[in-house]
Amino acid sequence: MTPFGELRIQAGLSLGQIARRAGVSAETERRAHRGVPVPRSEAEKLVKALRELVGVDLPPSMVEDLVAGKRER
Repeated sequence: MTPFGELRIQAGLSLGQIARRAGVSAETERRAHRGVPVPRSEAEKLVKALRELVGVDLPPSMVEDLVAGKRER
């Protein structure tokens, strides 16, 4: 699981909530959660939506990790 996915779970958000807020498909959110690469524009939208929903700043590396398809180290 990715840090993106872990933060989603810790915040008590369901799969699809971030996608709806970001205006991307639920499949894109699932890919990000599993560590499968997503396009940069969609990664930026997902991270922005997650930031808005949890109310904390997120590291810029989170976008890069979603684009690269990185899982937790």
